[in-house]
Amino acid sequence: MTKFIINNIYKTLPNGYSGQNYVINYKNSLYTVKKYKNIGNLFIAKNEYNALMKLNKYFPTADFPKPFKLILKNSEPWINNNFLLYDYINGSDSRYLINLFEKYQYHINYHNLIKPNLTTPDDQNLIININNQIFINNLIKLIKKYILDIAKLIEICHSIGLTHLDIKPENILLSNILPNFFKEYKTIKYDNLLYIINQLYLIDFGFVHPIKYNNKELIKINKRVGTIKYVSPEMLAKTYNCTSDIFSLGKILDEIIISTNFFLKHNNQLDNARSLCNDMLIENPLHRMTITDVINNKWLNNTL
Repeated sequence: MTKFIINNIYKTLPNGYSGQNYVINYKNSLYTVKKYKNIGNLFIAKNEYNALMKLNKYFPTADFPKPFKLILKNSEPWINNNFLLYDYINGSDSRYLINLFEKYQYHINYHNLIKPNLTTPDDQNLIININNQIFINNLIKLIKKYILDIAKLIEICHSIGLTHLDIKPENILLSNILPNFFKEYKTIKYDNLLYIINQLYLIDFGFVHPIKYNNKELIKINKRVGTIKYVSPEMLAKTYNCTSDIFSLGKILDEIIISTNFFLKHNNQLDNARSLCNDMLIENPLHRMTITDVINNKWLNNTL
């Protein structure tokens, strides 16, 4: 099987913490293969496979990778790594979306502050888009949809006793992003903005740990897991609970608020967004929001 994988690599995907991902072509269909790193990867490989099997058993139509086979090291003489074969998701990780927000806001600041006397048709079109209330409304709707969709996937995990513990933009895939959308900031079509995200997938379940649904009791772990930029304070102390994923999601929302500050402030949405973010980033996990609180948030659901 390893020889087959190596001989049929269609493309190499970005390297992750636990391993390298490849896309392979088999009988004119594309699949993803994760090749786990050698050091301590047996636990992560089995953990991820079992978590995905459980999620797909109870929620077969939800947006999680669908595992086909776990190939363990030394199961055959020539296999020197653990491999997980699962379905191919065509899309980009959501770091792409945050970077686009940053890029667009940068150009707005450039034209408003550094180059205020606009003369070219392209510059004039940009200002038309900036001042178009439909565009700004749809951008804010997109932000809310993005956070709410992630929260709903986290809620599914929590409902079957799993906490992800590595929520970050790189582990959230956006499938079917419009071709070349945002490629040129001056030609953005505000009326199509809500269709950037067709589907959103949560991936990389190597660090999942058991929890009781919405139970804030702290649980000890043997070693630190997750990505340092997004981990909660209790995880740094080798503990976690059901709100640890919420802290990580709050860090993502914080990045988005910084990247879209101009739009949120322009539409009087900044205070509501920041209030939700602050509640998600409360340092004490016993006082932090649960995933149910996030999903029911009035600002996200447009009921304020």
